[in-house]
Amino acid sequence: MNNNEEILENETMNETTSEDSAKITHIIDNFYMGADDYQYILKEKVTRTKRGSDETYESESTVGYYGSIQALIIGLVRLMTRREINNGNLKELKDYITYFENFEDHLEEIFNC
Repeated sequence: MNNNEEILENETMNETTSEDSAKITHIIDNFYMGADDYQYILKEKVTRTKRGSDETYESESTVGYYGSIQALIIGLVRLMTRREINNGNLKELKDYITYFENFEDHLEEIFNC
């Protein structure tokens, strides 16, 4: 990956407005892709709880900013892999292989490769 396609991740996960929601494309699970004139934006739909109550609502968080769609997909794969490791779902090499084969199959379905 060259410097122009380096992943520019935003660790704070900013919320987006409902106006931004109309401009996103579903990728997989709760992940979506948006774009502006300069970058591609990886977003995740999350459920939050209002302060001081048990009431929940759905919002979008910005996961990261990327210079290309390829870099965004790589960032998404890395994020999802880290989450699988943290959840204890990937413990052995065979688990990684199965996970990536399933992920690759799902991406092929999405992009009709």
